Amino acid sequence: MIIPAPAQPCVLPLFYLAPWPYYRYLFSGERVVIDTHEHYVRQSYRTRCEILSPQGRLDLVIPVHGRRGGTVQDTRIDYSENWQQKHWRSLVNFYRTSAFFEFYEPYFQRLYSRRVELLSEWSLELLDLSCKLLKQPTAYELSATYIEPGTGITDLRGYFNPQNREEWNRKEQVYFQVYQDKAGFNPGISIADMLFNLGPQAIKFIK
Repeated sequence: MIIPAPAQPCVLPLFYLAPWPYYRYLFSGERVVIDTHEHYVRQSYRTRCEILSPQGRLDLVIPVHGRRGGTVQDTRIDYSENWQQKHWRSLVNFYRTSAFFEFYEPYFQRLYSRRVELLSEWSLELLDLSCKLLKQPTAYELSATYIEPGTGITDLRGYFNPQNREEWNRKEQVYFQVYQDKAGFNPGISIADMLFNLGPQAIKFIK
């Protein structure tokens, strides 16, 4: 796969605490459109994020009321189990010893204590929080309708997925991670990992 250059207009999917290389495109200074009207894709970063545990990568997965042919915009979160509590406990357990967790904890805890019905609303709130903590403007557009492929804008909706992780991690810089001595360095992990480990310095690695 050819690695798209960040310095060009693009359409991105809406992810749950996206892998940090995603933010290179978000902060590229070019026009960025986030497509919330695309079809919901199972087993993708749209409902999961990867954090680091002593054993390596750990998926945090949001349960949703799946519906064939539904869009990300219409996908509703399933609260039959207390997934927010589980995700928050995982973040606390695995990042409380990181350098900046205590500074960002109140912001994340506030969101994980709120019940949000729509997957798109939840992911956008976390995206905006990440931008705020990185001190970057939220300079993206939300699509009004589904964006058809081949419309003259670089389509990255299928680019960031676990199957081609090696492609979008090829030029990644190495930074300190908790449990690196046990699990080794894990590239392309959630932006939460970079925030908790690097704090304000994270933006230097992204750009």
